[in-house]
Amino acid sequence: MRQISDSPEEAAFRRALENLRWRGCTTEDIALLRSRIASTGPTLSVDDEGYKNVSVITALNKDKDHINHANSLRFASESGQSLEDFFSIDTISQSEPKRVDPKKSRRVYSTAKNISKPAQVGLWNQPPNTSEQVPGKLSLCLGMPVIIRFNEATELCITRGQEARVVGWSALKYPKWPGRKYLDVLYVELVRPPHPVKLPHLPQNVVPLTRHSESIEAQLPDDLYMRISRSQVPVLPNFSMTDYSSQGKTREWNVVDVKECRTFHGVYTCLSRGTSLSRTLIVRDFEDSLVQGGLDGDLRQEYRELEYLTTITDLRYRGILPPSIMQPTRWETIRLYRIWKGTAGKEVADAPAFKEPDIIAPPTESIVYEIETIASNGKRKERATNESNLPKKRRRAVQEPILANTTWVSPTGPVWDSQDWSCAYDSLTFVLHSLWMTDRIKWSKTLSTYSPALASMIAGFEHMPQRDPEMELTRVRDQWRNCLRDTRPGTYPSGRLGADIMSMTEDVLGYRSGTSRVKTRCVGCKDHAVETVLGPSRLVAPFTAIRNAMSVQHFVDEAWQPLRACTHCGSDVLLKHRRSEVIAFEVAGAGEVLLNNRIEMGSWGLYRLAGAIYYGENHFISRIITRDNKVYGHDGIEGGYSTYEGIVDDSFPSKLLETMRGKSVSLVIYVQSDRQAASIAPHTESD
Repeated sequence: MRQISDSPEEAAFRRALENLRWRGCTTEDIALLRSRIASTGPTLSVDDEGYKNVSVITALNKDKDHINHANSLRFASESGQSLEDFFSIDTISQSEPKRVDPKKSRRVYSTAKNISKPAQVGLWNQPPNTSEQVPGKLSLCLGMPVIIRFNEATELCITRGQEARVVGWSALKYPKWPGRKYLDVLYVELVRPPHPVKLPHLPQNVVPLTRHSESIEAQLPDDLYMRISRSQVPVLPNFSMTDYSSQGKTREWNVVDVKECRTFHGVYTCLSRGTSLSRTLIVRDFEDSLVQGGLDGDLRQEYRELEYLTTITDLRYRGILPPSIMQPTRWETIRLYRIWKGTAGKEVADAPAFKEPDIIAPPTESIVYEIETIASNGKRKERATNESNLPKKRRRAVQEPILANTTWVSPTGPVWDSQDWSCAYDSLTFVLHSLWMTDRIKWSKTLSTYSPALASMIAGFEHMPQRDPEMELTRVRDQWRNCLRDTRPGTYPSGRLGADIMSMTEDVLGYRSGTSRVKTRCVGCKDHAVETVLGPSRLVAPFTAIRNAMSVQHFVDEAWQPLRACTHCGSDVLLKHRRSEVIAFEVAGAGEVLLNNRIEMGSWGLYRLAGAIYYGENHFISRIITRDNKVYGHDGIEGGYSTYEGIVDDSFPSKLLETMRGKSVSLVIYVQSDRQAASIAPHTESD
């Protein structure tokens, strides 16, 4: 059982489930289950934080579709999104009708030779339960929970019943249907997969799902059926699932609707998915007859024989039973066990006697096992022959895909070198490459003048063929790292040794700080001088160390204040700052400093936060912040991909920029914003 807690309530829940398995719930068991019905307690509601967005287990597909539709609208509204509709591609199928179930009413089929526009619209608007769970219209938005409906790739955990959430898609315009589109690729993040999945150029556990074509019998709104071939990505919203689909799942929060369950088996399946009574919610009340009444004789014998086989397996494992008792069939195994227990095993205390009589007698004829493959091979060959004889289709022009809601598309970074430690170089490469991608012409022209190392990096970016960005960026990193080592081999050793990120940033930006000598200028008499500053310098340059400031903006505002009064004319004496389009601020050792998303640099204009580098446990990692405030984190040890973390001051509080995965921020990089700065006169406080 999944319920392992030792509390009295959980023990009573386990006992109720055991009684339910035999359809023998007592009055106390039923009262215990009814105590978990919604609205009977202050926290028993589907709107409670724990139960919200948990897939409701129900018995009927029509109920499942209704819950999925209503909650899809709610989820999109609460997350501030709109549902995007993606339509299936349907054609008339020439396949043979499926075998008729004699228990169900006979279907009446449409005689149409093609799908008319009214019929197509009707097929799209029908719920999935009318088309064998292959939806005609998928309504999705980012973050929505979905469940995969097809075993696409078991080794990648893309299996039927695997839960996931939508992170992006690529869609195409639907021919002859203006305003409609269909999915080309759906990208989903697997939820608790059996093992981690990492595909090239995609974040961990993010996998692509493509359209799958299947012959189905779909019901029209007028109750006629149509045999069609439907091409659609095999997923459904996962706000509800049937008891059949829930088999095998273990759920920490378990929301169930057992009212429509046909038998006690369904009730047991629904309730036994949860790991505890305290986190189980029953949506509606149920009839006592569902969980009471006892078993019929053949089912009771089935359960009993399964318990017999469990006992026999345990005794055989412990070496108590002779090997000859184990037979291909259960009846023969149990019969030989009874014979052994009445003779040689009579004195074995650990081996119980199976005295209960059989309600159903075992078969008397011998069972013969056959494996028939000729028919299946014949069908496969026939299908291959028919497919080869089909007329070749004319090649259509390839449409440009519509990339919708691609916040999951993460920028690429280099892969960490375990033999020649590269985490510091990886961090700078990731941040500067992301900056360069925003305006390649501008930043190629600007950054190439900073230093030979940065010029080498920019040249590497420009010559990347963009076929394998991870490996190409890794080669660019090695290229400019070698350039840096050629100029200062003692500062940047090779092998499994770390590097000083501050010294590296100074060399890459072509500016070394640390001197107490600064240039000054008097506003009144225009006198220029070189002075020695006592205490921490407030000079702003390509590399600047922040000390004694509450925020980056506070430090900059203080830096633009007058240094002193002029001894000749009494006017303000200002520091002459070193203007740069890229400014790196050292914040390691500065205490708690607020990292402003945007800062005003006096007459230089507006600068935005473009990246942050973090250090801890002898390892550097980094973040970038895009022009639209999206945050991506990169760790070269995990691979070349980065992870989308949210939007600054929206889904990602700016306070979180101070740390990343237990590491503290050491360096932040600001760049001149796209807004044009005012022109600077020749003799201002800027160089």
